[in-house]
Amino acid sequence: MTDAAKPKDEAALKRYREVLLKFGHFTDYIQWKPLPERWLGTNIPNVTAKLVHELMVKHAASDADIDQISETRPEYSHWRFHYDLRISILGRRVYIETRFDQEQDDEDCTIWVVNIHDT
Repeated sequence: MTDAAKPKDEAALKRYREVLLKFGHFTDYIQWKPLPERWLGTNIPNVTAKLVHELMVKHAASDADIDQISETRPEYSHWRFHYDLRISILGRRVYIETRFDQEQDDEDCTIWVVNIHDT
């Protein structure tokens, strides 16, 4: 983990991981923006979003790194952070950028896949 990827808010990162572990198996809790959805369909066509969700949960369950990056792009400034996972899909290393809509109740939270590409 680079210095830039070190957690800035341990509690927020912990909550992200908890929500991913608790609800990542249910499709409504992880939503995809159109661009990463198209990338997945074009570049790894035999893999579904549901399988990617399962791999994200497995990644979190193994206590693997999830980078919490301060959001500096002005158009996304209402999010404090984005969360990056680097996972293997069918032997292919993939970077997944997500955002976390954090609500009071865990059941109202949403994780958004906003970017995906090869590492």
